[in-house]
Amino acid sequence: MATSAGPAAVAAAAWGTEGVVSKGTGTVLRQWGFGGILAMTGVLWGRPVDDHDDTLPRRTSRFGKEGVTAAKKSGPPPKSRKTKKWIPKLPFKRRTEKDTKDQVSSFESPTTKLKQTMSSIRRVVTRVVIPSLAAVYTIYPMASLLLFRLPEALSWLGVFQNNHQCWATLNHKSWRACVKLYTVHILMLAPSLGAFWLWGFSKHRSSFSKAFKWKVMVLSCLVAIASFKLSVDHWWLYHPPRGIDLLQGKVAVVTGANRGIGLGTALALAERGAHVVVTCRTLAKCQPVVDQIERTTLKGSAQAVVLDLTRLESASRLAEQLSADYPEIHYFFANAGTTPRQELTHEGLEDGFGGMHLAHMAVVLGILPNLQRGGAAGGDTMHPSRVVVVSSEMSINAAMGIFGNDLMFSTTATAAGGATAASTQSSTEATKSNRTKILEDDLNDDWRGERTRGDGTIGPSLAAYGRAKLCGVLFALELNRRMARHGIPVISHAVHPGAVVTDSSRNSILHAFPQWIPGLRWVVGHVYFPVLWRTVQGGARSLLCPALSQAPHIVQGGQYLDALCQPFFHDRYPNPAREKETLIQIPSFLFGGDNNTSYGPKTFSTSIQLDPVQAVLLADVRWSERLWNVSVAFLQDSPARPVLDRVPW
Repeated sequence: MATSAGPAAVAAAAWGTEGVVSKGTGTVLRQWGFGGILAMTGVLWGRPVDDHDDTLPRRTSRFGKEGVTAAKKSGPPPKSRKTKKWIPKLPFKRRTEKDTKDQVSSFESPTTKLKQTMSSIRRVVTRVVIPSLAAVYTIYPMASLLLFRLPEALSWLGVFQNNHQCWATLNHKSWRACVKLYTVHILMLAPSLGAFWLWGFSKHRSSFSKAFKWKVMVLSCLVAIASFKLSVDHWWLYHPPRGIDLLQGKVAVVTGANRGIGLGTALALAERGAHVVVTCRTLAKCQPVVDQIERTTLKGSAQAVVLDLTRLESASRLAEQLSADYPEIHYFFANAGTTPRQELTHEGLEDGFGGMHLAHMAVVLGILPNLQRGGAAGGDTMHPSRVVVVSSEMSINAAMGIFGNDLMFSTTATAAGGATAASTQSSTEATKSNRTKILEDDLNDDWRGERTRGDGTIGPSLAAYGRAKLCGVLFALELNRRMARHGIPVISHAVHPGAVVTDSSRNSILHAFPQWIPGLRWVVGHVYFPVLWRTVQGGARSLLCPALSQAPHIVQGGQYLDALCQPFFHDRYPNPAREKETLIQIPSFLFGGDNNTSYGPKTFSTSIQLDPVQAVLLADVRWSERLWNVSVAFLQDSPARPVLDRVPW
């Protein structure tokens, strides 16, 4: 049955409705546009048409060609394709740098040029000038000063690794030491590990700016330094017992007590009730110390005496005066000393060896009977008299051979049945003739400053200073052995107080920094030096440890103690067979020059012992008794000969 179609249906049929049905709405919209929308509307809204209407194009099938052809024919014509116009290229002309500058300058105003100049200057300042100043005024002095605290850092790491003090305090049912120990290590390691993680291992490291990373790194370094200083200079430093009558009736002799560590030690002893004998070169230097002790302490007292280390006669007079005034002496601190000078002592000996070592040895031997009576008065083996020799890390460097292998003795003691350089056999087993020959050779060594001589500054005087401090260490170890051998209640220790802020150390260290850099020495002396190094009170606490501590390794004596009052040897023994494994050869040009033109070590080839503990142990075995014999021989031919008559053996 046929039905009549509406106007929209007729219009759609006129535009090819077959194509609409076969191609779909999308194709219609793309090809017909607005007209296709109207046609589609007519198809959808119009009334149904007769299927047999002959006026409309007929579709044979859904994919029939007739309907497709009708749609193609009835659709709008395809759009024409646009093409680019061909433009011939001009010949290329290379632009020179002058053309570029001329073109830029022709368009730039004076203001623009000024801005570019200021930007270039700002870039140079931020990238070159500021980092250079930061390196010169911060990194360089801080690293140099912290290098002197390396032995303390190694000792502190040893305490952490072995947990000596931690477990010792746990045995006494105290947990505070362990808490402090691990808290400090967390404070030191956590920021540093966090900074390294932020730089290289974090997944979000690219989201942080370089300035922020540098700030974190600097902050972590400051936290690590502060934690190290807090632990080494306060928590793990020896805490002497307190009490105004703790040392009541005790007599202590402190040399060089007018300033520095000697002054701090004298005040600490007087605060605990001891009578302190302070020695200086003149009474005018010691009198202020005596007045301060009498004014500030309740039960302590003091007396000033004169000791000039450059004169052995002065040492002999001091020993005679102390022997007469104090029948019992309980403590002796060999503290006096300074950077070796170019001048020799009054007896013609090198300033470091003749002053810091030989003069102190003369005083100790002169008052040895008084020390013996002071130790016997204790009534038990836990309270012997004590001799404390102040040393330095330069003594370790001297034993390692950094200043030359022939710094102490240029010849090797060889004799049939005697001591050799590679043997641990004591030279006392050698025959008398061999010992005489060895002594004659040793007396001709560099004790009068032919090669090793200082000039008052830290650089050229390191060799003389290191040898003098090593002589003090060997003297303390040999003295303790001889006291134990003869049953005398006197023990002796050598102690390294650490890097302490004193006037002498300040003056010596400042000379190591160049003077032509403006303000560098002032910044080091007034800012970094008092902040990074240990205070005088801290250095005095290091000296009080071998004097007042009742720990077993302290009471037995004969120890080289570090800044934390830990034994330097740690139950190790000399092993000459292992010496060659830890030696490294150093070319001679790295050390001093010709002795005719400058002071300091001569040109020589040397080998450095990389194990400092082994180096000090071997130096003790090889040189202690030889040094004792040489020192006694010098005292016999000096005005200090009477002190040898007071030696009990």
